Amino acid sequence: GESFEDFLRIWRRWDGQAYIEIATYGYDGKSLNDDRRTFNSRFPPLYSLLIRAAAVVSPFELWKTAIIVSILLLIAASYLLFRLVEYETLDRNPAWWAVIFLNTFPASYFANAVYAESLFLVLSFLYLGTVRRTGRLSREPLFLMLMLLTRQVAMAIMPFHMCRALRRAVALRSQPLHACWSIVLGALPLVVYASFILYTQQI
Repeated sequence: GESFEDFLRIWRRWDGQAYIEIATYGYDGKSLNDDRRTFNSRFPPLYSLLIRAAAVVSPFELWKTAIIVSILLLIAASYLLFRLVEYETLDRNPAWWAVIFLNTFPASYFANAVYAESLFLVLSFLYLGTVRRTGRLSREPLFLMLMLLTRQVAMAIMPFHMCRALRRAVALRSQPLHACWSIVLGALPLVVYASFILYTQQI
């Protein structure tokens, strides 16, 4: 009924409206005023692109599709967190508690809204899982790049990420090509994110 739909609309307010506008109009949406375009340019594109893609197969309005996407991503994030904690502790009990705390933390409601939080959690756990479990050189920069295209706060991980890339390069100093490739891959997320910033500044 209308009351339930009004309740759902709560989850598309504030930043959620920006994600919806980016998914609908892009960053240079002509139907938006200059102030709104400037405001939207602060939001990286990956979450908006994802809900836009999901809307192609969804029978619901874009903002309702976005809520469904966020909930599904939160489920995926819960699974990835469970696997990561289980790997670290070799015990399922703390893994279950980690998932419970993730979903009951006072601010966890943002993960159900038209916000990028749940996508950022999925990518963060994929990145951390790769660092801890596989150390795959190609996957780490990929996940960090996607994190940067989801939330700008991922920039805080760049110093740690570059330190790992430089350590690999030093370990591979007897193979100059591989050492250079390690540094290039390490810097790739920053290059991609800088390209996004330059693009939005030109609109």
